[in-house]
Amino acid sequence: MKAFITKSLFLRGMLLLLVALTAGCGGGDDARLRFIYSASLDGAQEVPPNASAGRGTGVLIVDPTDNAFTASIVTTGVADNAAHVHEGVPGTAGPVVIPLTKAQGSVVWTASGTLTAAQLASLERGDYYFNVHSPTFPAGEIRGQLQRRAPTAEQLQQLQQFVQQSDLLRTQLDQIRQQQ
Repeated sequence: MKAFITKSLFLRGMLLLLVALTAGCGGGDDARLRFIYSASLDGAQEVPPNASAGRGTGVLIVDPTDNAFTASIVTTGVADNAAHVHEGVPGTAGPVVIPLTKAQGSVVWTASGTLTAAQLASLERGDYYFNVHSPTFPAGEIRGQLQRRAPTAEQLQQLQQFVQQSDLLRTQLDQIRQQQ
């Protein structure tokens, strides 16, 4: 019961923080705010769509002062063997822009680096998507278009389940909590 209450309080706190974050992102040009993009991944978004039972949540955070980024994807129900950020609008397949890696036995894919100005512009337009590949679907089993928005409560809950598997994911969740 104590774990449920703690988790419930954590999720409520995250929701309040995300409401404040969302309200703050629309107003000024505060360079301290990080740009947060998130996506829900499933087979219906693939090109062509598939009936995979796999699901995923992805988060990409950009520091606008230097375009440094971190990206994480958490998957479930997928025998994934590769994950990437691709360039392409919904309904189209595109080239790999950022490869992600994961530790053996983990379900958390991660990447970090620096975006070029052109890459940031494509991301802002909504031209990037997360794609997770598997032996069954080598061109992509689950996909999610990146949108500039904080993760939903459901996405945060999925990410939180695996935070112990990835220092980068833990850092990302801390950054989301620190947004004001």
